[in-house]
This record gives sequence, C-alpha cells and structure tokens, in this order.
Amino acid sequence: MVPEGTVIVVTLIRHGATAGNAEKRYIGARTDEPLSSEGRRQLRGLHFRRPDRLYASPMRRCIETAEILFDGQNVWTIENFRETDFGAFEGKNYRDLAGNPVYQAWIDSNGEMAFPGGESRENFIRRSAAGFREMVQDIERWLAQRPGAGSESRAGDLEPRGISGVYDGAMLKWPQSGAGREPETWCSGTRAGEAETTAASVCRAAAVVHGGTIMAVLQSLFGGDYYSYRAGNGEGYVFLLERTAGGWVPRDLREIETCPAVP
Repeated sequence: MVPEGTVIVVTLIRHGATAGNAEKRYIGARTDEPLSSEGRRQLRGLHFRRPDRLYASPMRRCIETAEILFDGQNVWTIENFRETDFGAFEGKNYRDLAGNPVYQAWIDSNGEMAFPGGESRENFIRRSAAGFREMVQDIERWLAQRPGAGSESRAGDLEPRGISGVYDGAMLKWPQSGAGREPETWCSGTRAGEAETTAASVCRAAAVVHGGTIMAVLQSLFGGDYYSYRAGNGEGYVFLLERTAGGWVPRDLREIETCPAVP
C-alpha cells in the first residue's frame, strides 16, 4: 500500500519526428514507422532528467525516442498507449483528403465523429486512460518493493517492454479539480525534475507516447478541451500525482520547455 502524501512526478513526452509527421499525415496505430534522421538529430539536442521508471508506447517511433533520450534505461511498454486508429485516414494528409465528404464531416464534427473504419475519440480516451492507470499501478508495485517500504511486492514480476493487461485500475480515482486550467511552462531539465513538495516519498516517471495519447490522458485527468493539450515532437507536459485517502490526485500541470543537451 502506497502511503498518503506520496508524490509521482509524471512527464509525458511526445515521440520525435517521423517522415509522416513532416508531411502532416495521419500516422496512427496502423503505421509503425521509425524516426526520421531529422527527428533523431533534434532529439539528440534535448535533455531530460532520467526517471525512476520509464514507459512507452510499443510503437517503434516511441521506443526509438526513449532509447535516444534515456540511453541504456529499461523501457516498460504499455499496449494501451498506442496512437489512435485513424482508419481510412491512416497515412493520408489533408491534401489527399481534400474534397472527401467523409473527411469534411469529420472536420465539421470537431473530431467528435469516429474515424471511418477506425477509432472514436471517446474510445481512444478511455483506452489511453486505462493505459495510464496501468502505469500508475506498476509504479505502486515498484514503490512497495523499494528498501524500507515494508512490503514483499515485487515489481520485478513485470518484465521491461510488456505490462499491458496486468491491471484493471479499479481502485484509482481521477478528480477533475484542475479542469480548464492553463498549463504553465516548466523546463524538463531543471524544474520539471525538481518539483517542490514536502512528500515523504517521491517517484519520477516518464512516458514516451504519441501526441494523441498525451491529449487523451490529460483530458481524462484535468478536463478542458482535448485539443488544448497538443504537443510538438519531443515536447510534452509534466504534472504531479499525489496519493490521498481518496486515491491519486493530479495537480500542477505544466508544459515542458525542453532544455538543450549539455555538450
């Protein structure tokens, strides 16, 4: 059992750029493309503090990003962190879809309509939130097995790159107290890793995921407009999760201001 007052500093990072991103294509769960050479170059110019636990979508572009940003660190993958399924729009951009009445109907719905042959936003948010709960419960197990935790739980029961489906997440609560709040800027190399807290126990976790996954997770936690949580390649958000008697409470959402790598 994780004691009250425990804080997790959560950093959500969007993967680096791919060729499809450069062409503004819908690159989702059906396209497992690698990072582009430019995407790799840009990532090597960034610095993030190494987390205690590192997670990622199982898609190639996220794994490659995690390996560049956190070289040599184990990566635990979560299947539910995959990007949305864009269905018939997969691999296409707005030029390819111009004049398509189904695409226009989707645009007119502000993205509320399900992608034809693909996933609805509602289902995608639900899936992404389930993946986030899996991540938090893995962290709980890891915290419980640390020296002095007084528990025989073993985080080692979960192997790197494969924890999807292990947890049901039923015990977690996600209050909406921060709904609609504008995020502040927080530098990933300094303040994001140095959150001011009086918590007895602090864990730092990072997840390298997709732009859609970030929007879905943050909308489920903080409310507000789904598209207000957009992040560019190599960018993202940081926030705190504090353990209370009623469950985990998210707070202090801030945008990451990436810092240049130290030469």
